Formats: sequence, structure tokens, C-alpha cells
Amino acid sequence: MFIIVWLILFSILLWIVLVVSYWEKLIRSKDTYTREELVYFHKIYDIQLRKMNPNHSILGYIAFLTGILIAWCLTLLGGLISPDSGPEPDFASNEMANYFFQSGLFVFMLHLVWPSLRFYFEEHFAPDFILDFMNHDKSFFTGLSVTLPSISLTCWGMYHQISFLFVLINGIILLTYASYQILRNPLKENLLENYPDNDRNNADNKEEELEI
Repeated sequence: MFIIVWLILFSILLWIVLVVSYWEKLIRSKDTYTREELVYFHKIYDIQLRKMNPNHSILGYIAFLTGILIAWCLTLLGGLISPDSGPEPDFASNEMANYFFQSGLFVFMLHLVWPSLRFYFEEHFAPDFILDFMNHDKSFFTGLSVTLPSISLTCWGMYHQISFLFVLINGIILLTYASYQILRNPLKENLLENYPDNDRNNADNKEEELEI
């Protein structure tokens, strides 16, 4: 039953991240927009999934599933450390270990060290599969950042042990980060590194040319 509830909540939260981030980008980029642009959800999903995983790469979806798996491993690790204090699963109990491992702390620490990890693998001639996987960080972090709040929300909804205030604040932070990952444009980031600060308009124009 827990898995079924989690799947439903995970799907809802992922839908919210995809749609709201699309609307936010649309509102910032245009002054006027049609009704179809706002509610044509099939097209919205395709646009957002391509931002998260360009060309619907199989490795990109593997990275997304890996993010989900890592989130579950963190949750179960928190439950393993937490004492068996009630009839609910250990990872759903009101214990500090669960708050730590289901929070965004690990996500943001991994976000900070990810470039160093990628550079390490490049320097040590890691297999191409690993290097390609490291380049799908948007998919990985999206899966990780949506899974953790959906798990903690399921724990709160079914067992009412974990604090709702933690679930709310942590969830907003992680879902906002997931939206950032989807909207983040590595191409533009690379271009800005190669242009002086006072010539960023040229980088923006170059980005548009490359996207076309």
C-alpha cells in the first residue's frame, strides 16, 4: 500500500514540477500567450521532458531512475539507523535520522561535488558510459529531488509521524530545485564562460542560434 501511495504522490509532484516550471518560463519569455500554450499538457510534457532529457536518451532515463533509487536508499538508510519506536516502518518514524536522510542536505552536497566527480572520472579515464551518465545530471537530480519529498509526504500521510512542517518546507525547497534543474541550460552556462561579463547578450544570441 505504501508503494502505491508513493507512486501516486510521486506522479503528482512530478506533474507539478513539469507544468509549473513550464508556465514560469513561458510567462518570463513572452508578454502574450495562447490558451493552447497554457493547457496543452501533452506538448508541455514533451517540451519539459526534452529539457530534462534531450532527445529522450535511454541513458537519461536510467539517470532519472538512478536518482529515484538513491532517494530510496537514503530513506531506508535513515530507517536502518533510527530505533524501532512504533508500529510504523522505521523510516517513517519521528526520528532525527529520518529528517536528515529525507532532507535536501544530501542533494545539495551532491550538487556541489558533482562537477568535481565528473572531472575526477574524466582525469582517470573512466568508461564512456560513466562519463555519459555524469552528463545527465539534470535527469538524475530531478528524479532524486522529486522522490525524497514524495516519500516524506507519504510517510506523513499514512503514519502522521514525521512533522508536516518539515515535509512542507523540505518539499518546497526540493521541488523548486527540481524545477531549476529542468530549466537549467548547460549550453548557455558554457557559452557565458567563454564571453566577457559585459557581452552576455552575444552569449544569449549564440545560444538561440545553436538551439535552432
